[in-house]
Amino acid sequence: MQQTPIVPEPSRAALRRLALQLGLEFVTLDPARGGEPDYVEIGPLAASLIPEAVCRSRRVLAIAYRDGVVTIASPDPFADVRDLTDRPARVVATTAEDLEAAFARVFGGAPAPAPAAAPSGRLGERLVAARAATGEQVAVALALQARAGGRVGELLVHAGATAERDVAVAVAEQLDLPFADADAAQPDAETVALVPERLARALRVVPLAAGPGWIEVAAAELLSEAQRDELASASGGRDVRLRLAAPRALEALLRRVHAAEHATLARSELFGRFPDESAARVLSPAQRHAGAALVVAAVVGLLTEPATTATIVLGAASSFVVAATAYRLALAFGALGRGGGLAVSPAELAALDERRLPTYTVLVPLLREAAVLGRLLAALTALDYPRHRLDIRLLVEADDAETLAAAQRADLPPHVTLVEVPPGAPRTKPRALAYGLLLARGERVVVYDAEDRPPPDQLKAAVAAFARAGARVACLQARLAPFNAERGLLERWFAADYAVQFDLLLPALAARRLPLPLGGTSNHLVTERLVELGGWDPYNVTEDADLGIRLHKAGLRTAVLDSTTLEEAPGELGNWMRQRSRWSKGHVQTLLVHLRHPARLARRLGARGSLAFAFVLGGALVPVLAAPFWLLTTLWFLAGPGWLRDVFPGAVFHLAAVGALAGTVGALLLAVAGALQRGLFGSVRHALLAPLAWGLVSAAAWRGVLQLPARAHLWEKTEHGRDRPEDT
Repeated sequence: MQQTPIVPEPSRAALRRLALQLGLEFVTLDPARGGEPDYVEIGPLAASLIPEAVCRSRRVLAIAYRDGVVTIASPDPFADVRDLTDRPARVVATTAEDLEAAFARVFGGAPAPAPAAAPSGRLGERLVAARAATGEQVAVALALQARAGGRVGELLVHAGATAERDVAVAVAEQLDLPFADADAAQPDAETVALVPERLARALRVVPLAAGPGWIEVAAAELLSEAQRDELASASGGRDVRLRLAAPRALEALLRRVHAAEHATLARSELFGRFPDESAARVLSPAQRHAGAALVVAAVVGLLTEPATTATIVLGAASSFVVAATAYRLALAFGALGRGGGLAVSPAELAALDERRLPTYTVLVPLLREAAVLGRLLAALTALDYPRHRLDIRLLVEADDAETLAAAQRADLPPHVTLVEVPPGAPRTKPRALAYGLLLARGERVVVYDAEDRPPPDQLKAAVAAFARAGARVACLQARLAPFNAERGLLERWFAADYAVQFDLLLPALAARRLPLPLGGTSNHLVTERLVELGGWDPYNVTEDADLGIRLHKAGLRTAVLDSTTLEEAPGELGNWMRQRSRWSKGHVQTLLVHLRHPARLARRLGARGSLAFAFVLGGALVPVLAAPFWLLTTLWFLAGPGWLRDVFPGAVFHLAAVGALAGTVGALLLAVAGALQRGLFGSVRHALLAPLAWGLVSAAAWRGVLQLPARAHLWEKTEHGRDRPEDT
């Protein structure tokens, strides 16, 4: 009888060629070939991830563990390793000779017997054996893992099948590591200080104990060799001993032991790194000197040549108002009838591979928002994004007892973390955001306000839009619109303003690659770029507009995402005035910050960008400057006093009158165009009444600007939850 010939193992060169054809990496495990470019040293911690008996029977070996991915070497390029570990894994090719030699080095010469009654190395089976989950729940988690990626343990936690602590205990047993109870841990300050805060935060570790030559740290993940080396170096060459802890408990411990440092970082990170980019000081020394010189010159001029001085000041201010109005009108009318945003089709959303979606951090600052918390959580629950890749953080001020109590009663799911923002100054939204960013896990981050209602697909749409936009786009600004636009006159005016801003002006700026002042919510950011810039400025009460300018100065770009978040328009006059005052004050703050070095700003923004900065962000000054013109023009027509003709001569008067008339007509048309662009057809007639609001806008602007000397960092909160039941 003729025997079937045994197919020989492929040679090293043949296996390397086959791996190349299949798009796999080929590695050499033989230390004698350590000089070859494809040599890889086996990580002992990684090798312990799969039991010896399984490795020998399946002819595989875990050789590295980096960034949450296990690298598994096998002489079979077609090996299916998905069932070997609950972590994401990739296969690399190696020769059978190298693998067998590696077995001998890692495990010893004789094969280990298969375990008899002990649980297998797989996490799901360990959890079932410990009665922390059922076999059916594990099977569901495995099916979800195949579709959406992630680890079996975290999938079970997010499904509510098991507790995070039980998973951490099982993983620690699986890796033959001790478990750390982070909830009960109380490390002393000297031990904590052995690892710098920034390194501890980056690696998510907390030192628990230390001796002359060792340090024991708690971590939520298995650390790589490079990370252990970094810890050893930072702690004075100590040997690193690892304990595994539950992730949320570890984060809470990290916040406790570094509470003072985190509070300081939230307040002063930007100012400490880039002091000239911070609004902590209203004016720089050079600006104070220049301002004092201008005041002295104006006083001297008014005393010696009052008519000439007044004419120069009024002429310059009138020219700026006319130029800014004309620029904004041209920009907005050029965007009429055009989408101007990055639209993502349903087909693109359906084509997204959920296994490759980035982790998304959602920061939601809350202050006195107990009344709307339930509706907010419903909107966040509706987000169509894998729960194990969501990192939602409710940022509540520590002394806001009512909102904290409401959040604690809400029984938050595992992907939602309640973060208590420590008391401190300035008490602003961007300070809360800066604090929340410190331990954010996401590769992308978005800000939502308490009353926001983003569409369920917005996060996925942002992922697809980022992939299409290119590496220089670091921010996507979604459109904003009020859900209560039909409630009253103030709400209708607010809706028309938002339509002009988010449907006309911002898309036009983005299309021309000009600096774009962000809206206060629904801005999606690349986390790495945001951290590089120093995050949000805690001292700027329009931190959104400021961040948009800083992004552009850094050579990055913002695009508009064609997805609309609904929010609440203020309908009470006091609430409306406070919000407008804060916007005006913050825009002037931003102007002053970025004009500290005018020549440097012009070089970074370019000529077109500088014009956009001056006339779009500087448009905040138009309501301030326009009020005197309205008053003087009215006096001219009604009384025409002689002194007025001296300080408001014909040329200046005609310029101001034409500017006022053109601005009025243009602004009316713009409000109507914004309403039509947004589809608010019922609000068109109310948009025609917009001039009635200009007095209120001017009063709010003056109120905000006058706060700058003494109350520059006062955050006048917009109250939410004032809408009627039919608006919900």
